[in-house]
Amino acid sequence: MFLRALGWLLILLGALAATDASRLDRKLQSFRRPGVSKLHYWVVPWRLQEDLYTDGAEALVGRAWRRIGQMYGLSLLGALLLVFAG
Repeated sequence: MFLRALGWLLILLGALAATDASRLDRKLQSFRRPGVSKLHYWVVPWRLQEDLYTDGAEALVGRAWRRIGQMYGLSLLGALLLVFAG
């Protein structure tokens, strides 16, 4: 029972990290570099590159990458706990 609850908690924390990554991504859009094709901003991993944004966005890009890593890591670990908890 404890492992199931922990698994769901990790999945919930992964969802919160995804929500924060989405918020950071929306904030990053105000730093778009002029003259860059809109095609570069279509897929999230492609648009989380520092050279696509003006100065001052480096910290936001780093935070967004960390949140995406936390989203995948926590959710995967939570799902594995749920599978192995039975």
